[in-house]
Parts: sequence; C-alpha cells; structure tokens
Amino acid sequence: YHRITEVEAGNLYERSAADFDSDLKYLKDNNIQVIGFSELDEIVAGERDLLTHAAIITFYDGDHSWLTLAAPLLKKYRMQATFFLWAGKVGMDSFLSWDEVRLMSSYTNSEGERPFSFGSHTMSHQFLMTMKAAFGGGEVFAAYLDEELGGSKILIDKHITGRVEALALPYGDGAGDPDIIAAAIRQG
Repeated sequence: YHRITEVEAGNLYERSAADFDSDLKYLKDNNIQVIGFSELDEIVAGERDLLTHAAIITFYDGDHSWLTLAAPLLKKYRMQATFFLWAGKVGMDSFLSWDEVRLMSSYTNSEGERPFSFGSHTMSHQFLMTMKAAFGGGEVFAAYLDEELGGSKILIDKHITGRVEALALPYGDGAGDPDIIAAAIRQG
C-alpha cells in the first residue's frame, strides 16, 4: 500500500479506507496469519514453522494517511505492518513528520507488542540501476549506495522505537543486484 484515502481511490497508489478495511477483514476471516519480516527470517531459517497461510502488510513512501487511516484499522484488526519510509521526504507535503513516525513506532498494543515497524525505502527514492549505469558501477556507486541505504537507515533509526531491519527498493529496481545486496548487508 502507499496511501489510504477516505474516498474512492483515484489511482493505483491509493486504496480507500473501506477497501483496506475489507482487505484486513478478509485476512482475519480466512485465518491468514499476518507476520513481520523478523518472523519471515525465522521461517526461512527453519527456526519457526508456518502453520497457516501468511501475509506481510507493507506500506511505501510515508503518506500521512498511515497515521490517520491505516493505523486505526490495523489496530482494530490487531494486525502488524511494516512502513517503508522515503527518508528524504519525511516532514514534507503530505508525508508524516518525524514526531508522527516516532508516535507510530512507539505504539504498544495490550499484549505489550509493537505492531508497527519501520524500514528504509532509501533516502531519495531513485531507480538504483539507472544510478548504477550513471555512475558506471564501482566505488562511486558503492559510496552512493552507502548514503542512499545507510544514510536512510541512520536517519530513521534516530526517530523510531526499535531499529530498521528491512529495506524496500524503490520500484523494486535492483532486486538481485550483487552491488545493491552487498551495500544493504554492509549498511545493516
């Protein structure tokens, strides 16, 4: 998801609150377990068994509707989600402020769990393979990635409860690229 709207969605990056509510109800009614990325890591590592179908709920960029529309519905259905921030846009236009990010990340449910985690969606939301071609790869591209990935992680970590443990590539661009994978690992 990107933006949740009070009215009918106007484009493919929007989902109406009514439809989002229906999505969450569908997951609950069909016993589809909503997990986070740390649980996925445990499943992949064989440390935990998955006994039902599962889904991970993710949001991208940083729209203010995450706080006003998405979070209340996630709380209603007692579901967790990961919110990937375009770090360089926080506090601008319709994006969340750092105080709002902090508020969401510190929310604790009645079981003492924090269902809202935050990940990096890079600093400037560029097509990474286009940037690789522009830089010609190599050390210059590695330095660029360190700022895009590492700079975003450091900035978000300063403003959340917990820490950034997941990265979502803008547009999915660069998935599987060894230089991007190495930079993501290098930057934590």
